[in-house]
Amino acid sequence: MKKFVPIVFLFALLFSHFLTVAQESVALSDLYLKGKWKASCSVEVLDHVTIQNCELCKFTIDKQDKSKASVSEFEMEFGEDSIAIFRAGKVRVISYKRDKDNHSITFNDGNKEYHFRMFLDDDRRILEDADGMLIVLKKAE
Repeated sequence: MKKFVPIVFLFALLFSHFLTVAQESVALSDLYLKGKWKASCSVEVLDHVTIQNCELCKFTIDKQDKSKASVSEFEMEFGEDSIAIFRAGKVRVISYKRDKDNHSITFNDGNKEYHFRMFLDDDRRILEDADGMLIVLKKAE
């Protein structure tokens, strides 16, 4: 019985090591937003007549059919400490801060402060703001 306890402890230690290695298989470089990304915004349906999306995303009403609308895609380019937002032929550069502990980003655009948490989804990155609004990023080609 005395030999059994150290063997069980050794197996538990090895199992926890392999579990940790499996969870850490994401490359550290994947946690940083660098370069150009195509951004699309998810729309939340609040009720049968009300929808909501992140304020960074522009809501466009179809000129041909006023009953139809969509949220326009745009591009974002992440540098070391700034984000360039490309929309409708215009570029706006905003400085941002990245929290290295949880890989979230914070910046001000106009009078609003944005704080986004980042999620990894294969080749996509999903940014969630404090209000629960989502921006889905795909690497621009």
